Amino acid sequence: ADHMSDSVTIHVGTTPDQYMVHSARLRKSSKFFEKALEKVSCQSFRSRRVIDLADENSACFKVYLHWLYDKTLPTMISQDLESDSNMEGSVDTEYHLLSNCYAMGERLMDNGFKNAVVDALVEARLISHTGNCWEPCVGTVTIIYTGTPEHSQARRLMINM
Repeated sequence: ADHMSDSVTIHVGTTPDQYMVHSARLRKSSKFFEKALEKVSCQSFRSRRVIDLADENSACFKVYLHWLYDKTLPTMISQDLESDSNMEGSVDTEYHLLSNCYAMGERLMDNGFKNAVVDALVEARLISHTGNCWEPCVGTVTIIYTGTPEHSQARRLMINM
């Protein structure tokens, strides 16, 4: 069982936002955190163990934490918006968030999270009540291409969408 006594503080962003996370969950899911936790476990005060993720985005990290604990992504947009114009903006926002989450998953070396994000990207390609199908915009594709290695699953997905 996870215990908060075996937790680590993670600072996210330049501000930063602080999150207390169970070390065992991080180790089990992410190769990055597995290595980072080896380093901070050498610190003398377990309660002061901190991992700094200044270059990461808090919105993405919140999605990651939700997935880490619940194995679901809290990002799926509502399908009952009043008009396609509202839906289009929501889909673009969703694609941007998910593509940034995927790039973060790449840096955290968490394959399970990346797979969940790919599934969500596919689901976000909604067909509206008027028959419109929204595809990732240039910004989303750019986020994926700049944040992933050459043979990335997400890059192939962008090509096929």
